[in-house]
Amino acid sequence: MNIFVFLQSRKVMWPSGQALVCKTSYSSSILLVTSTQNLLCFNAIGFFIRMKPIVLVGFSGSGKSTLGKRLAACLGLTFYDLDAELEKRYSISIMAFFQKYGENAFRICERSLFLELLGRGESVISTGGGTPCFFDTMDTIVERAFSIYIKLSPKSLCNRILNSKRKRPLLLGKSEAELLAYIEETLFSREKYYSRANMVLKGEDLSSKDLLAALLNEFDGAFHERQGQSQ
Repeated sequence: MNIFVFLQSRKVMWPSGQALVCKTSYSSSILLVTSTQNLLCFNAIGFFIRMKPIVLVGFSGSGKSTLGKRLAACLGLTFYDLDAELEKRYSISIMAFFQKYGENAFRICERSLFLELLGRGESVISTGGGTPCFFDTMDTIVERAFSIYIKLSPKSLCNRILNSKRKRPLLLGKSEAELLAYIEETLFSREKYYSRANMVLKGEDLSSKDLLAALLNEFDGAFHERQGQSQ
């Protein structure tokens, strides 16, 4: 089935079930065309992320970088991986940075770079596991971005980290039991920051399509609510 979509007074035919990305001078907007009832999703996405970054938060190993990169591609937005951007900026790996300068210096540089990326406007930003939990960074995220917490259980996070090739400074050198205990303790202390995100999604089996669908539902509902209030 084909749906006729009106974009800037032009009628466009698009196959049902496929995603349509439209880049305008104001924002990148996306519509997952499934029925005529979903056409307002196009307006909803454009309205709510206009000039506003999408920020992914969550513990190390939750899949923020992978999901963020795919989401940005779907939305036609620039993707920033905060850790990767920091390594590029300072020409040093995160592991070497921790070893050479310590965590305090890392957090200061991390926050400074994050604020810079946030100031670039609409984009998708994948943060480090601890990024929202230092200074007043989560306050800034709530105020200036649309945030998504990718939530996994401690056991799921432990399994992912054990099977990951990526070296994480705060998790290095721990046995499986020590790693799980560390994740449980640290996640408990960080949950109060992560849970302030605009959206919380269970991350165990989350795909980029699931994430996109959740965004569409969120923005579509909010868009209808705003429309109702204005009438």
